Amino acid sequence: LASRLSYHFWQSMPDDTLLGHARDGSLLDPQVYSAEVDRLFDDPRTRQTIRQFYAEWFRRADVAQLNTLVGTAAYDELRGDFEPSPNLRDAMFDEVTDMALYYTLDTPGHVEDFYRSRKAFPRSQELADFYNVPVWDGVGEPPDFSEPERQGLLTRAAMVATGAANTRPIMKGVFIRRALLCDKLPPPPADVMATTPEPATDATSRQVVENLTGTGICPDCHAKAINPLGFATENFDALGRPRDIEKMIDLVTGAVHGEAPVDTEVVARITPEDERIAKDGIELQELMIESGKVQACFARAYFRFTFGRTEQVSKDACVLDVMHQPLKTGQPIKETLRSVALSDDFLQRNFGDK
Repeated sequence: LASRLSYHFWQSMPDDTLLGHARDGSLLDPQVYSAEVDRLFDDPRTRQTIRQFYAEWFRRADVAQLNTLVGTAAYDELRGDFEPSPNLRDAMFDEVTDMALYYTLDTPGHVEDFYRSRKAFPRSQELADFYNVPVWDGVGEPPDFSEPERQGLLTRAAMVATGAANTRPIMKGVFIRRALLCDKLPPPPADVMATTPEPATDATSRQVVENLTGTGICPDCHAKAINPLGFATENFDALGRPRDIEKMIDLVTGAVHGEAPVDTEVVARITPEDERIAKDGIELQELMIESGKVQACFARAYFRFTFGRTEQVSKDACVLDVMHQPLKTGQPIKETLRSVALSDDFLQRNFGDK
């Protein structure tokens, strides 16, 4: 039990105090155990563990460097006189994890806050300038975004910047569907690239993707489950900057073949039967919240992280419910994470079984 508790909050072995309670049997006393839950949860190591959880859940490893293609024709055409430093990529993702930690540990926040927040958390001057807000000191009240397009997780720069000259709606859609909604997607067919048409140089990113995925068996997944989720944030360019107009840049020569208004209106189908329209990423996030899937997915993602395996419905339904139901009914994230360690299922079962 001591090891289970310490790995739950710290991802490391018990300290001497916790081991002492385990050895003398006092850890089985409900009052002692509850006090140890509070002590471990308030320890700085828990904050670091939860930061790592968000880094894995939000796919930090998939966020691209933004300075690699500086000096290439297409990327230089996109960026203009803006030159991202080698540190901007990490600053952008740290801003996302700082946002999540703020609503998890620093305030009585909820999963819904991730998708509605207009607070910015830039710790570097470069990112603060990028967002046109003051630097956040990590302690005080975070500033509000100055750009009306920015609200919630999906509109933050780390979620939309690609490090290339073009946006990637398919990758954005797959991330939302798999990571944030916990939906399964079938693998693409083995010969998916066999008849891929050449992307047009006089088309928007949305038009290119619709052309690439609009034939054969691709529409079954792409048109219904993937593409719309990525299209909803096409009002941000590949550097993560807001835009109303998209320049159609030749990815080889950097030549601009025209401009077109950005189209972000989609039928998101958060659930298969939901045919409601989202006009942009902000409305998409509202549909995600209303579906209840983001709360359920948080519970699944946290389970996978803390227990080191994929959940099994028949075996793990109770502990998932311990997290999901309170989140769904408005309990703060902090209290929900703490309550997992106090649940009967946590106390009585071995979640380490593969």
